[in-house]
Amino acid sequence: MAGKDIQEVFCCRLQIGRCDLIDISKSVEGKEGSGKEPRKRAENCSEKKLNIFLASTCEKEALRIGMSFDDTLDCISYFRPIFHKNKIVEDRIPNRPLIQGVDAALHNQPLPFQIRYGFTLTGFMESVLNAIRSIPFGTTRTYKEIGRLLGRPTSARAIGQALKNNPLPIIFP
Repeated sequence: MAGKDIQEVFCCRLQIGRCDLIDISKSVEGKEGSGKEPRKRAENCSEKKLNIFLASTCEKEALRIGMSFDDTLDCISYFRPIFHKNKIVEDRIPNRPLIQGVDAALHNQPLPFQIRYGFTLTGFMESVLNAIRSIPFGTTRTYKEIGRLLGRPTSARAIGQALKNNPLPIIFP
C-alpha cells in the first residue's frame, strides 16, 4: 500500500462488546456535526471490550482501522508507530464516515455510502478489494473463489497476503 502525502491524521477509538458500539473519543469543542451517532454504553456491561481504532484525513478520507483488546492504548499511541511522520490528533469528526461504516458492518448492515480513501493501493490490492466489495452482503467467499472472480484462479495465496495488509478490515472483511 502506497501512501499519499498526508500532514495530519485524525484518530478516534471505539469499543465494541455485547453492550454495543461505544464512542469513547474526545470531541473537539465547537465541531459537533450532524449525522448518525453510535449507540451509547450500557452501564451494567463488565465484559472485556474490543477497541477499534480509526484514522482519517481532515477531508474525512479513511486511512486505517485497527483493533486491540488492550484498554491502555489511546488512539494516538496506537497510530504513532504507523504514522510516525505525521501529526496525530484525536478527533472523531473527520472519522464520522468510518464510525458509521463500522457501526453498519458490526450490525450486519450494508455500508450506507461509499467510503472515500486517503491512501493509494497497488493495482492488485485494488482489484482484490473491489472483488471483496462485489460479494453480496452476508455471504462469504474463499480466497480461491475470489481468485476466480478476478480471473486468477491460482492466486489464493496472493489474495490472502493482500487481505492481510488490508487497511480497512472491518469494511473489507
